[in-house]
Amino acid sequence: MVPYLKDKSVLDVGSRLGAMLYAAHAFTPANPIIGVEMNPDLCQIQESAIKHFHMEDRIKVVNANVLSVPDLVSSSDVVILNNVFEFFTPEAEQVTLWQFLRRTIKKGAILVTVPSLEDSLKELQVCACCYYRMNRNKKTKELIHVAFGLISATLKKYRAPTGALRYGTAFIDAESSCCEDC
Repeated sequence: MVPYLKDKSVLDVGSRLGAMLYAAHAFTPANPIIGVEMNPDLCQIQESAIKHFHMEDRIKVVNANVLSVPDLVSSSDVVILNNVFEFFTPEAEQVTLWQFLRRTIKKGAILVTVPSLEDSLKELQVCACCYYRMNRNKKTKELIHVAFGLISATLKKYRAPTGALRYGTAFIDAESSCCEDC
């Protein structure tokens, strides 16, 4: 259990089948736990699983594009981005999404990304250095293990190579800026 997430909100952008939502429900006291997913069929699958396993007390699924729910993004304490843009969004739209997140995620929020933020942004020519401050404290490491232990287990189950899995975590520092783009 990750007790420091008590009374903290978790947002999973592009929640797909809901794996991060279920892990957050099982391993943290976070409340609320919200998944934003554009695909209505995937939202329906998540809703069925949430109801079947009695997780309605803390999990909510929103069928929307993240750009249309800035209030959810700006009110979240932890934002999870698990391979959310790279495979599903053209590069030009990825830049728009990352810029939106940079403007919208609140200062002090924890951003957990797969792949790492640096890897996600390097090809897009988006400034990563003023996006966040890295945080390597114990709480952040615990959060990483909770969130991505499930991903690693899933990769192993399907015999996918886990050595290449890179993820990152950051605290958002909305006041730092080193370029005009921020």
